[in-house]
Amino acid sequence: MASNKIRKETITNGEPVVLINAFEVPDGQDEAFLQAWEHTRAFLSTQEGYVSTRLYRSLSPSADFRFVTSPAGSRAGVAGGHLPA
Repeated sequence: MASNKIRKETITNGEPVVLINAFEVPDGQDEAFLQAWEHTRAFLSTQEGYVSTRLYRSLSPSADFRFVTSPAGSRAGVAGGHLPA
């Protein structure tokens, strides 16, 4: 009988991974988002393997993704430390 289980395999090569998260935050919810992000960052910083993170905020209030995170010191996808509009 065939198994319905899905087998996952992870291939690692020891290279660091850069994780970039973009957030859609409803109008008027910026402060609540920032508080939740700080709380989450504080927790994650205590976890094994955590290196760093930085939160970028768009200069344009009408940007689809006004907040983006990436590792501190990384400028992957961020021009001049600011998000494009």
